[in-house]
Amino acid sequence: MTVRSPVAMPWLSAVPAVLQLWFPGQEGGRALANVLFGETNPSGKTPVTFAESLEDYLPQEVASLPDGARGFPGVDGTVHYDEGVFAGYRHFDANDVEPLFPFGHGLSYTDFEYENASVSRAATTPEDGLTVSVDVTNTGDRDGAEAVQVYVGAVDSSVERPPKELAGFQKVDVAAGETETVSVDIDREAFRYWDEEADEWAVDYGEYEVSVAASSRDVHATERIELRESVQQSAGTTTETESETGTETESESAGSAPGFGVVAAAAAVTASVVGRLRGDD
Repeated sequence: MTVRSPVAMPWLSAVPAVLQLWFPGQEGGRALANVLFGETNPSGKTPVTFAESLEDYLPQEVASLPDGARGFPGVDGTVHYDEGVFAGYRHFDANDVEPLFPFGHGLSYTDFEYENASVSRAATTPEDGLTVSVDVTNTGDRDGAEAVQVYVGAVDSSVERPPKELAGFQKVDVAAGETETVSVDIDREAFRYWDEEADEWAVDYGEYEVSVAASSRDVHATERIELRESVQQSAGTTTETESETGTETESESAGSAPGFGVVAAAAAVTASVVGRLRGDD
């Protein structure tokens, strides 16, 4: 397919595979041929969510052009974004809507295994952040590349927020049979939100879940960390805007680097539904 956004795919079950080209440019034909004939191993990930049906996308009415509707194409020239912060995969997660293809999804001619995920500290501050590491093994017989994604979500937020949001990602080339350690740095932007009443950025202190994933629905491991004003702060959850707390924090690390506990496997789109590009039975 060569489309710029998600489309309805009622024919999906009738085809063995789907290849999305997005914006291929003048060399699109050559790129397509290289993938189809195995010269290039595809490693792209979807930057959007593909829904099972049109009604799954938005909380407001959607209509086909030229008819007008609040969500799309808009009323009297105005499109209303009533979903607020729950755009894209955030809406699907918050409302437990199963997507056709989740955000960050993408298949390859090889397979990758995630192991030994860890966070650099059990407690941190917004200024200090943390580093998430994971070993990625190419278990197939083709060299390939994998985009490791890290999602962060507040356990008990003082405002309405998505269950998790993409905080960072890193793409790594992994030779067949080899293992590479991938590290993703998470900074204060992963914890902040815009406080409409205070008209400034704010932070909820307390517990956060940090997840390592291959897509928004293919989560391999999840660990809880504590966000504090300073690393010496006693446990507890408080909410203060950044202007109230100031920016002075201690830079020492707190606690050892814990490994991820029980794997939180959230099923994405199964290979039987999408069809493997490499032609598996």
